[in-house]
Amino acid sequence: MGANESLHYSHTQQPDGSFVNHPFKPKDVRKIYGFGVGGHNQRQLFFYFAFDRYDKDYPGTAKANNPIAFFASPIPDLTGFTVMNI
Repeated sequence: MGANESLHYSHTQQPDGSFVNHPFKPKDVRKIYGFGVGGHNQRQLFFYFAFDRYDKDYPGTAKANNPIAFFASPIPDLTGFTVMNI
């Protein structure tokens, strides 16, 4: 992903259990704001203060390589599995 790929893909499960990829574009929110204050005091000294800010919301997107295994129900019976001591 990057600047060249503007579309991301989402998995949607069909009634038969298969998954279909659907392209979508996440919402891109950018906020740029700031202000500036300036003037002089009684001694004829000039001052200026400026504040600028840039906020961007980077949407978190992820894609499962194997959606059938990713969205599968957990195994209710764990007999036969052993715990490994590390």
